[in-house]
Amino acid sequence: MEAAKFEAQLESARRLVRQVAQEFDLEYRPESYSFLFVSKRESCLRNYLAAPMYSEFGETEAERVQNLEKFLNSPLYTAVTRPGSTEGCVMTREELEDERAVVAQIANPSLRAEYEALYNKLACHMQGRFLTLLSWPETEWESHEGLEYTVLHEWLHVLLMDNGIFFQDRGKSWEWDEGLVTYLMAFLGKEDLDGPGKYAPPAVAEIEDKSYKAARRWQEILKDKQTPEERRSAILRELEAR
Repeated sequence: MEAAKFEAQLESARRLVRQVAQEFDLEYRPESYSFLFVSKRESCLRNYLAAPMYSEFGETEAERVQNLEKFLNSPLYTAVTRPGSTEGCVMTREELEDERAVVAQIANPSLRAEYEALYNKLACHMQGRFLTLLSWPETEWESHEGLEYTVLHEWLHVLLMDNGIFFQDRGKSWEWDEGLVTYLMAFLGKEDLDGPGKYAPPAVAEIEDKSYKAARRWQEILKDKQTPEERRSAILRELEAR
């Protein structure tokens, strides 16, 4: 991708994140929005240890590493890494250190070495507390809408976590985090909460459906909130109550 076109897409995503920060009375810290392009396999290997969509292979990281080869031979792995697929995720420094320790438990030497190389790479690029990973096919780098959508979705997660809004940190359902980001995308006109998901291969459709249902709950919670302060207070009340 030409550098100027790529930077324009990133700046568009930054602008929209700053807009949400203003509309919801949140603090925007520019240093939190670093990113790294990774391959589809690298993105999938990292997400496998953390993302809720892989819970069938274990609820904890330690359980998942025991089922790693089973996952790599599953239809879900094939769906996530299919041609043309895109993926993003946000990793915190704490997650990087925790997951790095679990990698040592992988029994298969070649897979363990692959994970170790990946986490060494991530550690080298982890400058602050957050690192956003993006998997994007080179053939689709010219797609402004798609790349901006993926970056924006992940950076909204960063904005919320950077302001202490992370339901999973309180032992609560991931659906509230993913639903809130999906709602914010709709707030910006980037999602249609009454329509189907933007990306919905069969193997991940259930996860996406839960995210949209949670987003509609947020829509109901926030529908009468008119000021940034009211919106932020409503979100914090849910954070404490759920």
